[in-house]
Order: sequence, then C-alpha cells, then structure tokens
Amino acid sequence: MPGTHDGGYALVRALVALTTILTALACMVAYALARDTNKDVDFVASRIRGMLHVRTEPTGEVVPVRTMDEVGMLTVAFNVLIERFAVAQRDYQIDLDRVSAADESERHFSRR
Repeated sequence: MPGTHDGGYALVRALVALTTILTALACMVAYALARDTNKDVDFVASRIRGMLHVRTEPTGEVVPVRTMDEVGMLTVAFNVLIERFAVAQRDYQIDLDRVSAADESERHFSRR
C-alpha cells in the first residue's frame, strides 16, 4: 500500500501549510490590534501631557474618546476626574472668596 503513505504525507503537508497560514494571519491581526491600541494610548498620553503646559485653566480640556474599548473607558474615567476636579476647584475658589470677604469685614470692623 504505497499510495496510503503518500496520502498521509500529503495530509500532513496540507495541515502544516494550513497551520502556518492561520498562524501568520493571527500574527497580522494581533499586530494590527496592538498598533491601533498603541496609537490610542499615545493619543491620550499626548493630550494629558499637553495639559501640563496649560497655564490658564488648571483642569485642562477633556480628552476626546476615540474608541469604546479599554482605552476608551479609561479616557472616559479620566474625563470624569477632570470634571470632578473642576467642580472641586470652583467650590474651593467660592469658599476662598467667602473667607476673604469675611476676613475683610472683620478687619474693617476691628478698625472701628
């Protein structure tokens, strides 16, 4: 039965070729996903680094959400923190203004 071995070898060669093709395809898909994720992370990181140089507003701008994967969810959470910080900073400034006004009134009253 020499033909049986030839058929077996052909099957093994076909399976090896299919495995090689599928592995290469999986590597290409993984590379494309990793590249896209890396671009999203670099975008968010560059926007956050840009906030370090803003001198006018301590809270900065919200970071645009480009995807709704893990990086997008992290960006949304970061934006929520920015908004909370803005509210806290505004409340702090209001309280500081009230205390300054009260101090001024006390100084004015104590001079009399």
